[in-house]
Amino acid sequence: MPFLEINDFSKDLSVRSRVVAKATAAVCDVYAVSEEIVSVYFIGFDQNSYGHAGKFPADADKMRIFIKLHAYPRGWDLRKELAQRLTTEVSVLYGVPASKVAIYFFDRNPNEVSHGGTLQGGA
Repeated sequence: MPFLEINDFSKDLSVRSRVVAKATAAVCDVYAVSEEIVSVYFIGFDQNSYGHAGKFPADADKMRIFIKLHAYPRGWDLRKELAQRLTTEVSVLYGVPASKVAIYFFDRNPNEVSHGGTLQGGA
């Protein structure tokens, strides 16, 4: 942990490869963690898998990249720094305006996380 879920519309593996590298580096730099504990999962959609503002399918210019970041809690300043860095990196790599990148932080207390069947954080 932490891990990112990236909902995108790209089937380009070279783009995703660069996103993994840049997103991992951003998380490691800002949260001061090693890359060995950072995972990135892609959930790909086609243009017929997205609605917006009550319309389906959404116009291509309305399509957004959504990122969910699951991690142990960090302060507001660190979340802000990471949001800015991820938004910049992802918007460039996908070729979309920064306004089309949304990041949601899912902070988890250690006792809400299990690795290998062992609940973290003790009782």
